[in-house]
Amino acid sequence: MTASDYAAWLGAVTGVLAFVHQWWSAWKSGPQLKAVANTGMKVMQGMEVSKETYAMIEVRNTGDRGTMILSAYVYSFSGNWLVQRWKRYMQKPDQSFFLKSPGSLFGTQFPFLLEAGTIWNGAMNQETEIESEIKKGNMWVVVHCVDGDAFARLKLNPPVEVDDPKK
Repeated sequence: MTASDYAAWLGAVTGVLAFVHQWWSAWKSGPQLKAVANTGMKVMQGMEVSKETYAMIEVRNTGDRGTMILSAYVYSFSGNWLVQRWKRYMQKPDQSFFLKSPGSLFGTQFPFLLEAGTIWNGAMNQETEIESEIKKGNMWVVVHCVDGDAFARLKLNPPVEVDDPKK
């Protein structure tokens, strides 16, 4: 091989590596949302505990740019696991709920500017119908943002039962 062959190979390899680096950087840039939901939560003010039970939703932006949270929806899918998965894939929920102001407990409303590295907290009141669907494992929350690719989808799992140490 001649020196020009080595130069051609070096140019081809570095060109491919530069392309892969650009693609990876573009794919990982922008807002990256991570969400966590806790069910069965109660509000404590002073020494009083509220009677209402809430599902708390926390969304973190771990990306390098901010985004605007526009809305949050709760979807219910019934059936066995295969039917639920198919309904989620086809986006055909049995019931859907729009969360009007899930951040009102924390003083935040929609739209909410979620900068990079910040957290948004929301809550929804767990009524008996919603609570029964959560216990069945049929409830999902989707938080929509301005960026079409940036959204958070998570399953609402029932609260973990903790044994009372006093018993």
